[in-house]
Amino acid sequence: MRTAIEGGKLLARKILARKILGRKSWDECLREEPEMSERAREFLEHWVSGHVGAVADEYRMRETVRLVAQCRDDAIRAGIAPDELRAAAGGNLIQCMLAVLSAAAARTRQTADLD
Repeated sequence: MRTAIEGGKLLARKILARKILGRKSWDECLREEPEMSERAREFLEHWVSGHVGAVADEYRMRETVRLVAQCRDDAIRAGIAPDELRAAAGGNLIQCMLAVLSAAAARTRQTADLD
């Protein structure tokens, strides 16, 4: 019974601490992944459709870096946190942008082959 009372006191202290602090515990924050907002996902989809086009293979990495920097700047100006943008990109904005550029290049090659 003593253990139950001590456990109850510990739980009561945790609840009280949350009420006083008005936020999650440090452990809870560490366990969570940043949530992707619908707004961030829509921003990224719209941004990519308006800014990404096919580039030659030898310039793809340089263009990826340029686009990532521009996308981050535009997202910040739009009020989207970097963590949200990263989550919308699947955890890695650089890999996401590189994949989009590669897909655009593949579509361009496929279209050229059809002509």
